[in-house]
Amino acid sequence: MKRLLALAALLLVTGCASLSLQKPQVSVIDIEPQQATLLEQSFKLTLRLQNPNDRPLSADGIAFQIRLADSDFGNGVSNGPISVPAYGDTTVDVTLHTTLAAWLRQAGRFLDGQHQSMPYEISGHLNGLNGWGTVPFKTQGELKLPKVLSAPQ
Repeated sequence: MKRLLALAALLLVTGCASLSLQKPQVSVIDIEPQQATLLEQSFKLTLRLQNPNDRPLSADGIAFQIRLADSDFGNGVSNGPISVPAYGDTTVDVTLHTTLAAWLRQAGRFLDGQHQSMPYEISGHLNGLNGWGTVPFKTQGELKLPKVLSAPQ
């Protein structure tokens, strides 16, 4: 009986190891203003999802938070289906919501003409990845500011 249980445990561990997936990489590739009210702003955020696995990935949605220059900036969710081919990538448009306070904290940095880029960190999770549950992600990068907002050369 003990040998049977040990064999079952070994098969379970081996089977789970073969199902393991590397986390997809998520990065910000564009941000566009959409709507603004006195207390909230929304932006269209374009994300690139890269799949380092040998099988396609599918998710039921995404939830995320974004920080700019080490300050909380906004968050968003999307319940749209996401598909990423094996060893491939795809882009996804999501809505980013910010508060007036968060936007004002960053506005000076955007408009001072001293910065050509701004560091960001995006973190969150993909929901229902391949039907298994949530998979967290966290990525840091640089947003290039439009020439209109960066310092003159």
